Amino acid sequence: MIKRESIDKIIDLAHIEEVVGDYVTLKRRGANMIGLCPFHNEKTPSFIVSPAKGIFKCFGCGESGNSIGFVMKHENLSFVESIRLLAQKYNFELEETQDTEEEKQKRDERESLFIINKFAQEHFSHNLWETDEGKSVALSYFKERGFTKNTIEQFQLGWAKESFDDLNTAAKGQQYSQELLQQNGLISVKNDRTFDFFRARVMFPIHNISGKVVAFGGRTLSSDKKVPKYINTPETPIYSKSRVLYGMYQAKKAIRQQDNCFLVEGYTDVISLFQAGVENVVASSGTSLTMDQVKLVKRFTPNITLLFDGDAAGLKAALRGVNIILEQDLNVKIVPLPTDEDPDSFVKKVGLSGFEEFVQKEAKDFILFKTDFLLQDGKNDPVKRAEATRSVIESIALIPDNIKRAFYIRGCSAQLGIEEQLLHSEVNKEIRKNLKKKGKISRQDKQLLDQQEADALKKQPQTLELEYFRHHFAEKEILRILFEYGHLTFQDNISVSDYIQYELEDVTFKDDTYNVLYKMCFDQNKAFSMKDILANEDEALVETVINVIVFKDELSTGWWDKHEIRVERFNEEHFAPEVLQKVSRFKLAKLYEMILDREEQLLKENSAEEEDQLLQELRHLRALDIEYRKELNIDSHIRVELKREVR
Repeated sequence: MIKRESIDKIIDLAHIEEVVGDYVTLKRRGANMIGLCPFHNEKTPSFIVSPAKGIFKCFGCGESGNSIGFVMKHENLSFVESIRLLAQKYNFELEETQDTEEEKQKRDERESLFIINKFAQEHFSHNLWETDEGKSVALSYFKERGFTKNTIEQFQLGWAKESFDDLNTAAKGQQYSQELLQQNGLISVKNDRTFDFFRARVMFPIHNISGKVVAFGGRTLSSDKKVPKYINTPETPIYSKSRVLYGMYQAKKAIRQQDNCFLVEGYTDVISLFQAGVENVVASSGTSLTMDQVKLVKRFTPNITLLFDGDAAGLKAALRGVNIILEQDLNVKIVPLPTDEDPDSFVKKVGLSGFEEFVQKEAKDFILFKTDFLLQDGKNDPVKRAEATRSVIESIALIPDNIKRAFYIRGCSAQLGIEEQLLHSEVNKEIRKNLKKKGKISRQDKQLLDQQEADALKKQPQTLELEYFRHHFAEKEILRILFEYGHLTFQDNISVSDYIQYELEDVTFKDDTYNVLYKMCFDQNKAFSMKDILANEDEALVETVINVIVFKDELSTGWWDKHEIRVERFNEEHFAPEVLQKVSRFKLAKLYEMILDREEQLLKENSAEEEDQLLQELRHLRALDIEYRKELNIDSHIRVELKREVR
């Protein structure tokens, strides 16, 4: 394991402008540098590098990170591999800790499993190209599918012989462990007899994002309906089918460049499209789409296009997995192919240009398509229309982005023939139901959603999660001043990070990711270091940090007039007033939360003693509210009316 001190040294040596400058032509613009993004096609530069902060951010595709993160994304390397590459570039010798025997054994075992899979892949390829059985059966099949030699080699396709022990015998000859072969799902043992798991099948190796073979899919060429058409490697220590997408290793560069990912169902769909020139394509391999698979796509693009058979069954299959995509805030389009066509057959028929023209013309926003599709089945049936409406509401409620969700509500209200206010209210109910399921609904969230349901039919709908956003913004600002000023000396000769830790002792942030980052700032056994946080292996956390730093001025000052979310501008050389103000505003937001909590408790059945205690607490909290507002020069008033008079 690489020592923390070595990682810190690499970050110090690998200046972001030097690392990025090896791949991108950068021009100075004030304190920052700008260039064309290497992760997606653009003509106008939107890729910003900040030498002072040691980070990059593309405002076109959203990619961000530090020098290590840039190498990881550009070279498709792991965190450790990227550090080693940078160490080599800067002639720095890394110091590494000695692994324990258990760690060494576990690492060696994983590496052995990868080596065995590599051997199996090469063996299956040898069978395809060098044996009579492979050439006459499997190679003929691939050629009938139209696959070229280059494509077959690029996807490392192969053939598993009909023999019961062909692979096992070859592995024994190379002294590979039968235990590891079995652990990798390549052989099975039954009644003391060992036999190959894959027999008489064309083979499709499944790669992880780094290009290592983690599993196999095997297709039978037999017409016997009792024989499963496809079988796949079972779950192993190096393979979890819910976390892998077929073709992602080959497609990831094109996905970034095209800023879009096509999703299809099968191996041959991926291979045919890739060979035709549509390289930004992956497959779920016949399984239901999972959250981890969606997150994998999200690492490369926020846009996903579903390509499915044009018949009703194909379209219904497409509808099933999309809610997971929406929940991850990806933009989803769907392209229904002509009847009796699948991606494989269609691209062979029309070619690349015909395919691209068809997609451009027929691609439809998923939510609007779903609404139309479901309504077709129940044009004159009120019950079916209600069911369709409920299904659309469920999908809209999963979209995290408030603005995007509001536009969908407006568009779908016209399609469904429902007033926008009513649809807003129903989406709101669904959001609350989802929050309850996850155990994440707070008292103030519930109170706000309840009130909005009552108000939705009377007036123009409000932003559904305004209270959440008020807290979200306050938490974001605390993180920002920690990240930007945490290391600086503050009043009474203490650091900003120490001051915040003292003032906000034992606080828990409502936003889960922000809470993790906040705890990280103080869980280290040394002084606060922004460099340490940016060097975290979790790309999502690092991206959040960069967004917090970069977007400090994203709200206009008009937000106070509408929503009491104050946005001041400070001179960064005079940070002390900003620190004091942001901490006070955070406390005010938390105080508001506590007032709501006590008010809600008063609405319940309480004993006289309990009610007196709650009233005392409420008076104290209101007094603090007034005090903080005076300090911050905010009009003193309580922002929530009680649902009934409190006596």
